[in-house]
Amino acid sequence: MASTAVKPDLDLIWSEVDDQRRRTVAMLEALTDDQWDHPSLCDGWTVRHVAAHLTGQRMHLADAVRFMAAHPSLL
Repeated sequence: MASTAVKPDLDLIWSEVDDQRRRTVAMLEALTDDQWDHPSLCDGWTVRHVAAHLTGQRMHLADAVRFMAAHPSLL
């Protein structure tokens, strides 16, 4: 049986990642000082905590995409 592996479209992936980053930055830049310290939907976390968490996750996402690009046979 022939392999049906699909090669990821890295340009599309990075385009989507960049678009999401721009939207997140725009949203965060619009926050007031009071909004940064407002409780989030995550118990015990402020909006500031969630933003810091998301920023860290972006770094991990970029690493994951680079890993997938370097090891397409694992997809």
